[in-house]
Amino acid sequence: MKFKRKDMISFILYTLLLIPFFKVTYLTVCYPSIESLYRILQVVAAVIILFLILKRKKYSKIMNYILLYFGILIISTFLNKGEISASFFLSLRVLISCLIVDYGLKTQTKVFLNSFEFLLSILVYLNFLSIILFRRGLYVSGIGYTENWILGYKNLHILYILPAILVSFVNSSYSKDQFSFRCYFLLLISILSLIIVNSSTSLIGVFLVLFYLIFRQMVNKRSFFHIKNYVVLYITLFMSIVIFRVQNLFRFLIVNVLHKDLTLTGRTYIWDYVITFIQRKKMLGYGMENSMLRLNKTNYWRSYHAHDQLLEIVYKTGFIGLVVYFMIMYVSLKELYLYRSYPIVKLISIIVFSYFIMMLTEFYLFDYYMFIFVFCYNVKYLVKRDQCH
Repeated sequence: MKFKRKDMISFILYTLLLIPFFKVTYLTVCYPSIESLYRILQVVAAVIILFLILKRKKYSKIMNYILLYFGILIISTFLNKGEISASFFLSLRVLISCLIVDYGLKTQTKVFLNSFEFLLSILVYLNFLSIILFRRGLYVSGIGYTENWILGYKNLHILYILPAILVSFVNSSYSKDQFSFRCYFLLLISILSLIIVNSSTSLIGVFLVLFYLIFRQMVNKRSFFHIKNYVVLYITLFMSIVIFRVQNLFRFLIVNVLHKDLTLTGRTYIWDYVITFIQRKKMLGYGMENSMLRLNKTNYWRSYHAHDQLLEIVYKTGFIGLVVYFMIMYVSLKELYLYRSYPIVKLISIIVFSYFIMMLTEFYLFDYYMFIFVFCYNVKYLVKRDQCH
């Protein structure tokens, strides 16, 4: 990356602002005091970004919906006498990280993309190095999991990898009008990392990106490949698999031929108990609960979360929260649809779809993916008018 001298300060500033929101999990687990340091840095980042925004006197409309959603989460947590402090700091982290992304993309697009890519790429490469050096895991988590490395448990690496891929390819397209070697190298390292740790759900997400890159000339020419159709497909899959369990109709193929578990490794049992709890508190949900309380609500198939993003959202914030979450999706993805003819937007849309597919069987922390909606909302700053095919 090459910088003009006047941009170097901005590059350093954005990097320092982003660091507290992409934690090195290994450090926070093995050295608990580091968590307090991250919180202090998050507060400092909040002060700085709020000062910059007030000075500019402008932020994106999507931030109002994000603020409303987390307001609902805090209210639900308060009414249920849950983890008020945790809900507040979660809301602060997400809001500030989203404001940083919003401000950076609007004001200094190129510098911000360079900074974001630099930070995320470093984390992905360090994680890959830890995987190579410690094949059986770097440390043991509090609940006994051994498959943990720099970026934490194997299934959570994707929360760093997918944004890194997104920012790297977008930055290359924005700066050079083409995908550079470093993008493909990052993608290669990411795939190798996920293969070695055997994170199957994450691999599905990354392979969707790989599919686009291999067949992008064909995809770019087909009007079918756009975010509206991806959302329709996502909702259809959610209703079919999570709610109506259409997979049961293929029991013979799945169990007898493919020798796979029809319950998706117990996920259907988890969905069932979560749906049962949702029916008891439909409107505002349960808010954020103590982890052990949440775990002890179930018997054999114990889980801290719903193993599905939409179910987890309804569980915590009820159907009121779900409506607001869909509003966030709508105002964000509407921008992707508006610019759907641009090749780079087709790639961004595929990556968003990858998140949706993975979210069918996993729950991801808002810290590490909510900013993607802000990224999409500001897509007009990422396209170049002469790139439209």
